[in-house]
Amino acid sequence: MVKRLSPSILSELEKVPKLKFLSDCFQYSAPERPSSTFILRGMQQFLSEAKEMYSRGNGVTTSVLFPGRRIQITNLKYSQDPLVRQQVEWNVRQERGMKRRTLLIGNRNYLGKEWATLSANPMNDIKDVSNLLAKGGYGTNNYYENINSTEEFASLVSSYVDAVNKDPEDIDILLFYYSGYGIQGIPESIEKKLKYGIFSEEGGIIYDTALVMCNETMFPVAKLQVIISNLNPRVKRRLLVLDTRIKIKAGIGTLPNTPGSFISDDLSISGSSHFTNSSKSGASKKLDWEVGKIPEETEAKLNSMFTLRTIVTDPNLIPKAVDSHPRRMNGYLTGCFIQVMKGEIPNISELPRFLTNQMQNEARRSRAHKGIECKAEYSNIGNIWDAPLVAN
Repeated sequence: MVKRLSPSILSELEKVPKLKFLSDCFQYSAPERPSSTFILRGMQQFLSEAKEMYSRGNGVTTSVLFPGRRIQITNLKYSQDPLVRQQVEWNVRQERGMKRRTLLIGNRNYLGKEWATLSANPMNDIKDVSNLLAKGGYGTNNYYENINSTEEFASLVSSYVDAVNKDPEDIDILLFYYSGYGIQGIPESIEKKLKYGIFSEEGGIIYDTALVMCNETMFPVAKLQVIISNLNPRVKRRLLVLDTRIKIKAGIGTLPNTPGSFISDDLSISGSSHFTNSSKSGASKKLDWEVGKIPEETEAKLNSMFTLRTIVTDPNLIPKAVDSHPRRMNGYLTGCFIQVMKGEIPNISELPRFLTNQMQNEARRSRAHKGIECKAEYSNIGNIWDAPLVAN
């Protein structure tokens, strides 16, 4: 191996301080050479440092080994952690044969620069929803807390989709449930396109909301929809429930109503109200996110996707109200969802109406919760949503 490496890479490894440990490994006699675990840890440390540099905006743009040669760095941003992938695949295999599946994620522990650490409600949300759905015939093995970054979030969801697609089987419904902070508003890149009339909206894609990870990076819901749309066609229904503690992006309203066959049930005040940012005026973090190009085939795949999310219609609403249900240790949407599911079990298509009625009832008891509503976006092709969420 040393003879093969020497003419090409070995001499270059010795010149790079961060990779010199690799060249040193080949200088030992066979009995003295470090274990493969030592080498792997060194490589993982090097990759983690490269990812950190990229997240700060000053990442590597040229080859570490050959400085004059440019390299693509997108692989660092979207690469899948092998340990995460292995754990997700194992959890998916435990649900083999189940017609109903869940992927539950709760974020609570934030850095505290823009978003303070939440109460225990996000953890309670996914635990309570998991218990509720398990009784209704769902597999609930994929249950994750405190996803640190957008890269880890993308790795987790992509690994889940890949694991489900690896051995396709008939799945009646897959429910993705997220509890944590979110931000609402039009991203700057899309705002500019709208200003000049060059924005081509894909029907059913949610451009105006992003999920906030624990390191305060933002993951667009549109990108989440794209990843989930890659599930194989044997997954009949895909339901997204986003219990997000919404912060409104300063000076920006919501996108126009979605055209075409997609139904946008604005169960309260729909339209283009403009809100002000509730964060401190001296905030240093830019509240923006990049959606990126949406593949053309995604819209067709959204026919089997149904999304429920929290929206804020009152600019004077106390943000804490969105985090707390008045009578349960849950987020507001989750608390109302559990109350609905403990009563008459509605079809999925009726969930928005039932949730709206429940939210209105709670708002009568607690004036602080007026101005929080539920919004549903889904396709009505083939009436596939006229089915109960859980088994009787």
